[in-house]
Amino acid sequence: MLVAYRAVVMLCLAPHGRAQPQLVALHGYPSESHVVRTEDGYLLTLHRIPGGRDHRGPSGGAAARPVVFLQHGLLASSADWVLTGPGKSLAYILADSGYDVWMGNARGNTYSRAHVTLSTKDSAFWNFSWHEIGYYDLPAAIDHVLQVTGQKSLFYIGHSMGTTTFYVMLSTRPEYNDRVMAGVLLAPVVYLGSCRSPIRYLAPYADDYQYLAHLFGADEFLPQNAALQFFAKYGCELAMFELKLCENSIFVICGFDKDQFNSSMLPAVLSHTPAGTSTKTVTHFAQSILTGKFKPFGASSETPEYDLSKVTVPTAAFYADNDLLSDPRDVQQLFQKVSMKLGKFRVALPSFNHLDFLWGKNAKKLVFDDVLAVLARFGAETMRNRSFAVLNYYRTLLQQSGRNYVYGHVPFPGPTAEDAEQEESSEFPTDP
Repeated sequence: MLVAYRAVVMLCLAPHGRAQPQLVALHGYPSESHVVRTEDGYLLTLHRIPGGRDHRGPSGGAAARPVVFLQHGLLASSADWVLTGPGKSLAYILADSGYDVWMGNARGNTYSRAHVTLSTKDSAFWNFSWHEIGYYDLPAAIDHVLQVTGQKSLFYIGHSMGTTTFYVMLSTRPEYNDRVMAGVLLAPVVYLGSCRSPIRYLAPYADDYQYLAHLFGADEFLPQNAALQFFAKYGCELAMFELKLCENSIFVICGFDKDQFNSSMLPAVLSHTPAGTSTKTVTHFAQSILTGKFKPFGASSETPEYDLSKVTVPTAAFYADNDLLSDPRDVQQLFQKVSMKLGKFRVALPSFNHLDFLWGKNAKKLVFDDVLAVLARFGAETMRNRSFAVLNYYRTLLQQSGRNYVYGHVPFPGPTAEDAEQEESSEFPTDP
């Protein structure tokens, strides 16, 4: 009863305009909201699009659609996956392509501001960073999705912080590697040593959490006041139309691409972002910039990094040269650490930036079409067998399709010596 009541409250209190489920229903898609309780008592709202516009009834049984789970980035929410509308937003494109689409909401954002005992007025509610989101929120959400759908595993697509928390989960709770069939990383943010975002100006203060808490608020990160004043002194040189964007922290932190951003979207974007997070979460990113390491919050020089050798989920990364947060050098560092790589895809547009992976005018052509191509190569047999031979087989299929060359993407890496050993003892699957 408590969970159901809080779910209704959260939807009714969703600020500014239509809530995410209303946006989905407005466009003629089936929409569901689910509330999940984490181990430490947070109540998270998941949003679901179980099918395309012609979908009738819940998916399930032998005809169940493959499941895709989408996780948003910093200061974002599930709304970001649907704001550009049908045919343009990734959530709708996936639903129309035959997938059962689920979207997470991290603790502290618009749709996940509830706890079984704590109020948002309690400092304890905001005592979390992206470590807790990866360790508690994602596992709770994934367990719920798999239970509801009856599936054994799902596809995971994360943007920005959605990739950070993905690797926290897989390295600290390695049993979840078996529950994720493949991961797609959009603008991955794991290593930040080469980050060019204005958030880097917080790095010198990253070890002084008390100072940042005094500056930005000890609990919820409040970007409409102190944070924007802090960043403003480093300049926000935008034209008159774009001045409104300077008042929105997500654009200040992530950058703005005037050629890819549709001005008609501005009211919708400003009504849903920033969606909220804790000051501790932002500080954790500042610590990553300062150290260049992937470590828990407040880690010392002796604290070990998250152990990425435990990650066995095959992943594909999409990155762009003009991304202020996800620098290509940091993406390369990540891929040197993980073993099961499906490949790196470089967006063939020099101006493409961090938020264009969500709202760019040409995001479908430059990114989403290739995301669909990656997912389409995984059939039922692959779900049960993720040997190197299987992965090399799918690399070959994608290379032969030519898709990764059409838009100038980096081709999948060739087999390693370890791959060759695995191939000698494994059989290739049939094309699903």
